[in-house]
Parts: sequence; structure tokens; C-alpha cells
Amino acid sequence: MTVLSFLKTFQQVLKLQRCPVLDPEELLQQQQREKLLRLYGKK
Repeated sequence: MTVLSFLKTFQQVLKLQRCPVLDPEELLQQQQREKLLRLYGKK
């Protein structure tokens, strides 16, 4: 995922949630976990 598409998605999520912004570090860790889950889930 490119940085641009990430930012677009991030903005969409913020619009949908309309809640306080999550800690960027926390968000990154969550995304990394999801990526790993997808990778290992396919095997």
C-alpha cells in the first residue's frame, strides 16, 4: 500500500468515525498485525 492511498484511506476512516484520532504508533502497529495475519492466514 502506497503512502498516498494510506492517507486517503485514513481520511475516509476519520470521516466515518468522527472520533478522537488514534495514536499514529498504535495505528501502525494495528496495521502491521493485520498484514501479518493476512500473510500467515493465506499459508
